[in-house]
Amino acid sequence: MERIINNVKIHYQEYGAGKTIYFLHGLGLDIASMMQTYDRFLADKNIRRVYIDLPGMGESGVNENLKNSDDILHTIQQFIVADSGDEAVSLFGHSYGGYLCFGLAHKLKGKVNSLFITCPVLIANINNRKTAKHKNIFQEKVSVESNESYYEDFLSMNVLINNKAWENYQKAIIPGLTKFNSDFWDNLQSNYFKNYSFSFEEELVSSSTKYKGITLLGKNDQVVGYHDQLSLLDGSNDLEVAVLNDAGHNLFIDVQEDMDFYLNRFLQLL
Repeated sequence: MERIINNVKIHYQEYGAGKTIYFLHGLGLDIASMMQTYDRFLADKNIRRVYIDLPGMGESGVNENLKNSDDILHTIQQFIVADSGDEAVSLFGHSYGGYLCFGLAHKLKGKVNSLFITCPVLIANINNRKTAKHKNIFQEKVSVESNESYYEDFLSMNVLINNKAWENYQKAIIPGLTKFNSDFWDNLQSNYFKNYSFSFEEELVSSSTKYKGITLLGKNDQVVGYHDQLSLLDGSNDLEVAVLNDAGHNLFIDVQEDMDFYLNRFLQLL
């Protein structure tokens, strides 16, 4: 399925009926990463699930009007408003998709009911992030019979190394990597990440911005870390923040059982 927003093709897939959740994946990935992670858990729930390919990723397009992350956010915001009308919605996001979710919650106050975010970007300029130290825990010998060229990336992004994790990586991560419009995103991230950052980034953690939901962080996340995201903790909001052991930036692959625990907690918020 696709919807044209400001002459940008936004590809998405929709399943189920009930309360609506929109899923926004990380940079370089596509809807496969979110579907692989969440649909196994949510398919039998009374939930309408809308998985979106972000511009320049998966099957979604780009154009000359997308010059910065504010433009990306505005495009996704228009998609959600056009798709959902007056309905209150929930948002799931990972990494850059989490950044967009916080931006949407800030811009669409009252419409976004709750958030479920993993390993979110909170500081777009990678030079200003406080990241964590990555590690590998080899639990068994992994049989690398296909996609061998991606195995080093798997090791660099995942903490728990086993055959099941490698299988999930191939299903969730590789499809997006093969379709990534790196030229577009490299250009957007140029100029010291000025265009990659929201113009209002500091407001994401201001006392006036309230969130409800769950944010999961990996203690071994060398991409976005976990220290900066602790600033999201505010006694006046309803956002639960958890830092998980033995989890890297691909947290949704490393600690699937922990994810299920927090997903059950999240469903109580809907």
